[in-house]
Amino acid sequence: MKKCFFVTVAILLGSTFIMSEPAEAKRYKHRKYKHSIHRVVESPTHQWFSGSLVARARAHLGTNPTGWRRLWCARFMATIAPNAAARVRSPNQARSWASLPRVSPQVGAIAVLSRGRRGGHIGVVTGFASNGNPIIISGNHNRVVGESEYPRSRVIAWVSEDSI
Repeated sequence: MKKCFFVTVAILLGSTFIMSEPAEAKRYKHRKYKHSIHRVVESPTHQWFSGSLVARARAHLGTNPTGWRRLWCARFMATIAPNAAARVRSPNQARSWASLPRVSPQVGAIAVLSRGRRGGHIGVVTGFASNGNPIIISGNHNRVVGESEYPRSRVIAWVSEDSI
């Protein structure tokens, strides 16, 4: 009886999340950074792999859905990919996500990046610039969920949300 109740609640909550309107992106103006439009290079990929995770990440552009003030990129990933977060030892630490199954660089993959000697950053690949650098949606990008190009040399691992 309890199991049935929890399954029903999970289905209802999941369908509510899927059917809810995506958050409206907020535009921020500042002088320090210049924004540019990235030319995305088409890459062959399976629609089932890239569609859902990219869409879930894109729905939060311009917001901070975690409520955290510092070091929340991995927390954002745990929010949009809870099944993957359950398989990571420390889901609030970006480099911990490198333990997930590896995949080739592709749209929809999770990119784990280096940041200094011990730090890390994490996000969802949405495309590739003409120079091969990944374009990534990540949390804690100028204090909001943002999309930007990152140097390919910073990528530690390309991992999958799904267990392969």
